[in-house]
Amino acid sequence: MRHFGVPSLLAAAAAVAALSSPARAQDVASPKGLVPLTPGGLTADQVAHRAATTSYSAASARDALLGAQARVVQAETLFAPRVTVTARYARLSDFTMPAFGGGGSLVGTTAPAGTLNPPSVALPPVQFTNLLDNYYFSGNVLVPVSDYFLRIQHGYRAASKGEEAAQLDALVARARSATDARVVFYAWLRARATVVVAEQALVDQRTHLADVEKLVKVGRAALADEARARTGVANAELGLTDAKSGAAILERQVRIAIHAADDEALAPGEDLSPVPPAMRESLPALLSEARASRLELRSLDASIAALRSQATAARAAMYPSLSLFADAIYSNPNPRYQPPADRWLATWDAGGQLTWSPNDLSIGSAAGRDADAKVRQLMAQRGELRDGIDVEVQKAFEDAVRSDAAIAASDQELASATEAYRVAHAVFLVGQLSSTTLTDVEVELTRARLHVVNSRSDARIARARLSFVLGRETKLP
Repeated sequence: MRHFGVPSLLAAAAAVAALSSPARAQDVASPKGLVPLTPGGLTADQVAHRAATTSYSAASARDALLGAQARVVQAETLFAPRVTVTARYARLSDFTMPAFGGGGSLVGTTAPAGTLNPPSVALPPVQFTNLLDNYYFSGNVLVPVSDYFLRIQHGYRAASKGEEAAQLDALVARARSATDARVVFYAWLRARATVVVAEQALVDQRTHLADVEKLVKVGRAALADEARARTGVANAELGLTDAKSGAAILERQVRIAIHAADDEALAPGEDLSPVPPAMRESLPALLSEARASRLELRSLDASIAALRSQATAARAAMYPSLSLFADAIYSNPNPRYQPPADRWLATWDAGGQLTWSPNDLSIGSAAGRDADAKVRQLMAQRGELRDGIDVEVQKAFEDAVRSDAAIAASDQELASATEAYRVAHAVFLVGQLSSTTLTDVEVELTRARLHVVNSRSDARIARARLSFVLGRETKLP
């Protein structure tokens, strides 16, 4: 086969331009408009907000917060003296009350003077009335004096810290759901852009086939070249089918992330074409920001403080308990009146009591040690989390930096592949390039287009994850 220089080949290609298919006038180099947009379509911020609002994990965290708030109310209630009101009615079984006394005598005081044996009067037996209907109303006030200092205030602080931890966990759950939704959204945009690339690849292969068919007619190409071109079209059609399938799966994931109804049409409202701002922050500054901003660390700090308060409250069982009490009783009959009277009577009593059990020494000490062990466990988890945050920040930072380099490299690769395709196609048309070599050039062009799509999608995903690991996502409304 005779070889020509590139200028002469291009000139020859111009001479046979009539053989070229009109489809090859398509602009294959522009990365603009990677994703077909729909006015009013979804944006990453909208997807993140809807996911954070409808996420099941976020809903679970909100319910956990409601439970923590209820425990705070319970702890607050313990500061008030305990008031107990009792109302009771009882019907007693009837029986014959035993008689007391009887058979005695009462010496008379009015006997005549000089009488040796004054007259006496026999005493009747004493028998109480059997009151069958008993009504009882009472009120009791108990003031746990020692518990205010040893138990209640520490229990309240533990509940308050638990509520704080639950609030932080709820914010983290929202932020994580929002970040995951952003990642899925950008992956969906990548899949839709991949469909566009697959469509372009199919156009290239059909153009290739049309050119080969024309060259075969004029005796400039073999039937084997035509067969290979048809295989290229079939493979491109399969690639388009795969791309559409992947886009459909990711659209379903977006729909699930935002819990959109099946009849809601989903379409993107932003494109992958704009290049995100380049990374300017330094890694040490990002590490410091993450350590200070990550709410998971603050949540563990609150949980540790709560457990320490619980440990103090648990050890309070080792000490005597002092309480003051007061009772008021209004009943018919009142048991403090003897003999029982069939009428309403009121009585009261007040006092203090000091209670203690030797068993509580062991129980309180063991409960305190158990809480201390849980504190140490959480402190170890905090250390592991802090180490993990450093790794997450490092990885997200490196991914963002690499994505910047990948965008520049993919743009250059696409420009180079586009020019290589233009030259190779022209040389192929004059019969100085094999169909197989042109196919390789077309594959490189398709790969370059995909690299442009992937680099821009990866850049957005890396920045979304970096925003989360730095704690910035939790600051969003």
